[in-house]
Amino acid sequence: MTTIIKHQVKCAVCGHENEESVVTSTNRKGYMDLDTRPPEMERSTICYRVWECEECGYVAEHLSDPFPLPAAFLQSGQYLGFGGQVPICGLTAKFIKKARIECEMKDYYIAFSDYLGAAWAADDSRDDYWQKESRGLAVLAYEELTKQVATAENAMGADDYNLDGFLQTETGRLFIQILGHFSSPEERVDGIESLSLIVADILRRQGHFDIVIRDYSNSNYKNDFSNKIAGFQVEKAKQRDQGRYTIGDIEA
Repeated sequence: MTTIIKHQVKCAVCGHENEESVVTSTNRKGYMDLDTRPPEMERSTICYRVWECEECGYVAEHLSDPFPLPAAFLQSGQYLGFGGQVPICGLTAKFIKKARIECEMKDYYIAFSDYLGAAWAADDSRDDYWQKESRGLAVLAYEELTKQVATAENAMGADDYNLDGFLQTETGRLFIQILGHFSSPEERVDGIESLSLIVADILRRQGHFDIVIRDYSNSNYKNDFSNKIAGFQVEKAKQRDQGRYTIGDIEA
């Protein structure tokens, strides 16, 4: 059973009062997809993960969340434009707009999740263009995230590394932003590894079989089950299989 509570929220940008619905409880029956999309009933609550101010168009998980950019960004083509390919579903558009805010902030960890949400909404609305485009953008966000981590780790490994100086740099700031999503360094490693497995599923389902085979055939994750998922993706890629699979298919 899913329980939802409605309440009024003031937009952090324009102050307009909007109604938001908060999911206080839900349940799952079955297995999540390999791209982490949950089963029902939780699957039907995805629409409550993102909100758009009906006055100024600000999109956020909660409209009371501070907006970190100039308000003019919300009127820009970078935020509003869809290049003649307006999503069929409004939820897809909301997730994409939120991801664009995160990308502007270079918070690619959250942008990845938002683009994935856009893809799921596009799946439900049978929007072929944004099914593919959103997943492609999620992969790009993942690539930018891994670049940020690699740049930070290289900087911290340099002979002249100084913590105080590092934290004053753009690289340091972005690394702290990444760390803010995790409770420990170990959780950060596990979290980014989990994203890489979602990327494998995205690539295979988009027909990039050779890339999956190349990048995941020799995977060596800390978690044995993660290695099983990677192996499963490689086998399906070898079979040229673009199908949707769940965690239950791995455990079978």
